[in-house]
Amino acid sequence: MYNKEQDYLEYKKFKINNLFSVFSQQEYIVDYVKQNLMLLMTSGSYAYGMESENSDLDMIGIFKDNFKMILGYNKIDQIEFKGFIQEQEINITIYSLSKALKLIIEQNPNMLELIFVDESDILYKTKDYEYIRSRRKEMLSKLSRHKFTGYAMSQMKRIKGHSKWMSKEQSGKFDKKPEMIDYCRIIEVDGKTHRDKSHLLSWSQCSFLTKETNTIYKVWVIGKFGEVLNFNGWTDEKNCTFYFEENISKYDKKFVGLLFFAKDEFDQSLKEYNSWKQWKDNRNIKRHELEKKYNFDTKHTSHLFRLMLGGLEILEKETYSVKRPEKDFLLDIRNGKYSYEWVIEKAEEFDKVVLPDAYEKSTLKHSVDKNLYVDIMIKLLKI
Repeated sequence: MYNKEQDYLEYKKFKINNLFSVFSQQEYIVDYVKQNLMLLMTSGSYAYGMESENSDLDMIGIFKDNFKMILGYNKIDQIEFKGFIQEQEINITIYSLSKALKLIIEQNPNMLELIFVDESDILYKTKDYEYIRSRRKEMLSKLSRHKFTGYAMSQMKRIKGHSKWMSKEQSGKFDKKPEMIDYCRIIEVDGKTHRDKSHLLSWSQCSFLTKETNTIYKVWVIGKFGEVLNFNGWTDEKNCTFYFEENISKYDKKFVGLLFFAKDEFDQSLKEYNSWKQWKDNRNIKRHELEKKYNFDTKHTSHLFRLMLGGLEILEKETYSVKRPEKDFLLDIRNGKYSYEWVIEKAEEFDKVVLPDAYEKSTLKHSVDKNLYVDIMIKLLKI
């Protein structure tokens, strides 16, 4: 009788059965993944050799799907768990072989880690996984230059945005949500101009508007003695526009001035405020402490350089070290040794000079032969 224990090449740190009890997906899905597990490994900071006392434990793996599952309605691409196990925050993602292999061949940086991970970080593996790993050099291509720098540049965009928000947050820019009234001015018929908010609010309580354009409105006082009839207000803050619910043409009215609304400026300020608010409400607390200390996200920045150095290694040496040899340099970045201006300048130099030069000199193929995917799937699924 087949004994799965005999297929273990390594089995350490914890029992696989206990681990799978944490997944919340349907029982038959979790059971299938467990029975067909090919790889489970440590990922993230621990796999990069950059862990700290505050690092979460990340794990990633592969399970073998089958031909019927790939073509049928019950396809399982991955299962995930995010939470705490014995007070340790843990993130686990286990991908199907069909999905993982496609992403590996497409040079997805996270997926390439699956076949280039340091042996010391593998928690569980089978002979089928060893077969894939033995062909890993065939799965590298010059496309990695674009995929790795694409991920890195998205990190840099995030770093720049967060740094800008941090500076504006500290200056009081986001102390309150932008209001339409703050972007208005009134010119009375006698030429007097008003921008003061209290003055504008007093006008909103004794007058009505009629629309001329999206940014210009006529201001009217209505009624024989200037009293307001059926007043409904000036603005609809939800839709960022002025609104009118009453037909004022039947009333006596007096034109008293023009209201100018800086709509584009208001829309931009509101968009920026909402983006900042979303970031603030969802930001990682530990990461934010680094941002407050150094005024930019040093952890994101260290990963930016990790990706660029990894892409460079693939182009120059045709291999990929998940556990980075530049660990000390990357930790220096995370610990704030280098200024924001320095890291941005160096990252742009990598993107525009260093990596393009390595790309031109690389002897790798421009892309991986897609038949490699078919060959491996046929062999492992025994089709």
